[in-house]
Amino acid sequence: MKKVSSEWMKEKNCEIVDPDGWDRTNYDYSFNKEKITYEEFERRLGLSTIQCDGELCVLRKKNENIGCVNTDKNIWRKVEGDYYSPSIHITQDGNIGINVGGHVIVMPIESWFLLGYRNEVTV
Repeated sequence: MKKVSSEWMKEKNCEIVDPDGWDRTNYDYSFNKEKITYEEFERRLGLSTIQCDGELCVLRKKNENIGCVNTDKNIWRKVEGDYYSPSIHITQDGNIGINVGGHVIVMPIESWFLLGYRNEVTV
């Protein structure tokens, strides 16, 4: 049986944070229009970053199942539902992560403040 990924996703109790398993050049088609098997969906999901509200997330790396719990708390995304849009999250340790264009920088809030302060002073 084949379905589009958005339909397969309804059967999961998790959120895709970064859909690395899907075609980044045509994500809308890859996720919402292309019909794939459940096995292919699981493979793509395994290549992506997922968050499961306190439940175990399974990531596949080199055909090994590695259990993990994503403890990051997403607090803002520029375009809701667009996993490639800029976003901000807080790590379990209380650091702030900023994701722009798939590149993430994580630092303590004091470091973010100093970065902004130094820029303000030099402008």
